[in-house]
Amino acid sequence: MNKRLEDIMDLMNRVVSGNVLKRQRYMYQIDGNISTELDISSLSTGLKAFVIIKQLLLNGVLNEKDVIVLDEPEIHLHPEWQLIYAEIIVLLQKKFNFHIIVTTHSSHFMEALELYSKKYDIEERCNYYLAYNKENETGAYFENVTRNLSKIYNNWLILHCY
Repeated sequence: MNKRLEDIMDLMNRVVSGNVLKRQRYMYQIDGNISTELDISSLSTGLKAFVIIKQLLLNGVLNEKDVIVLDEPEIHLHPEWQLIYAEIIVLLQKKFNFHIIVTTHSSHFMEALELYSKKYDIEERCNYYLAYNKENETGAYFENVTRNLSKIYNNWLILHCY
């Protein structure tokens, strides 16, 4: 396994410690145990997210500087798995220089991304944007709030407290 993948696979294996096998259908085999094969379609949405990224990495489909778009990746994940997913996202950017676009409505998930980007010393590579609508206008507007993340956290509190 590629040296760059070791840390990422260690994290992933805490959630999905098996492999995808192609039989008549795609099956997910937990820990190499043939009695624990599951049809991929029967996995939860949250587990599928981990399995898909894991397989893309193991199959060598993703390349340096590829673009990955993750729309609310924290949905359908246990809170502990959300933290693992946030750490994986940051490590993917650090080790493979991927361009990763993440949308979220979760201030907790965003805070995890922010903290892991500091932990792994890539915070200078991260940009944060606040999307909003203007009253009586159509379309969405985006504001770069990288230097003032409190705008996102304050906005989230306002939107969700009333």
